[in-house]
Amino acid sequence: MIEHGFAVNALTATDTGWDLHCHIPDDLILSASAAGRNSWQLSGKTAHIQVKSAATDSLSIGTVRGWLTGTASGVPTLMFGHYRGRQVFSAPNDLEAWLASADRKVNSDDVKHKYTYAGRATEKQTPLSFHQYVEERFPSVIQLWTEYPQIALDFPDLTTWMNHEDRAPDPRPRLVENLALAVWADARYDRNTEDSILLASLSSLYGAAGCEDGEACATEILTSGLVFNHTYRDEPFSRDRAQTSIVRATTSQTPEETAREILERIHFLHATDASPAH
Repeated sequence: MIEHGFAVNALTATDTGWDLHCHIPDDLILSASAAGRNSWQLSGKTAHIQVKSAATDSLSIGTVRGWLTGTASGVPTLMFGHYRGRQVFSAPNDLEAWLASADRKVNSDDVKHKYTYAGRATEKQTPLSFHQYVEERFPSVIQLWTEYPQIALDFPDLTTWMNHEDRAPDPRPRLVENLALAVWADARYDRNTEDSILLASLSSLYGAAGCEDGEACATEILTSGLVFNHTYRDEPFSRDRAQTSIVRATTSQTPEETAREILERIHFLHATDASPAH
C-alpha cells in the first residue's frame, strides 16, 4: 500500500474489523520508492483495508454490514488475503454478495454470527468471491472505489472491468443508459423528443466513456427500444428509473456535465496502467 502512495495507519490495538486506514493519493502510483518518488499529493479520500492471513478465517455478519455502511457513506472497505499462492482481494460488491448469502442462513438480528468464507457453501460456510491483485491495476481499482463508491456498488461489473479480468463484462452501456436517464429527466425529454436530440446526447456520453464509435453505440440503444421502457406513455423520462447512485451523482452541476465527467474519469482509470514513471 505504501508503494502505491498510500499514507497508512495500522490500527493493531483496536478491534474494529479492519486493520489499515489508508489515505489515497491523487495519482496512480506504482513502486514509488523504485521510481525515486519521495512526495506526492493526497486526494483527501480514504479507504479501509482488511487483511486476512488464511482462508480458514471467518467473518461476522455485523462486521460486514458495518463495512458496507461505511462504503455507502464514502469510505470503502476492501479485504485482502491469499488463495493458492496468489494475492487476492474482495471488493465491497463481493462482501455485499457474501452478506446476502450469509444473512439468509440465520436470524438477521444475530450480528455476531460468523461464517468461514472459502470453499463450497454449507450451513457453516459462505463462499466469498475475490479478484486477483494486479499491481499495475490496483491503483485504478482503489481510485474507482474512493471516487465513486456508491456507483461502484450499484454496478458490480465495474470492478472486474477496471481490473482487466478475463471475460469481464463491459459495464459502460448500462452506465451510459442510467446517466442518460438522469440527463434526459433534467431536460424534460420524453418519447416525442426528436430522435436526433436523443442520439446526439447518447453519442456524447458514449464518446466520453471511450467508445470508439459513440454514434453506432447510441443508435443500437435507441433502435432497440430499451430506453423507452423507462417512460410511461408520453410522460417525460424520470430520475426514478435510474440507479440511486446515479441520481445522487448528477446533482452538483448540470447533469450532462457531471455525466460526462464521470464517464471520462472512469475511462481514464480503465485505460491507464499505473507505472513507476506515471
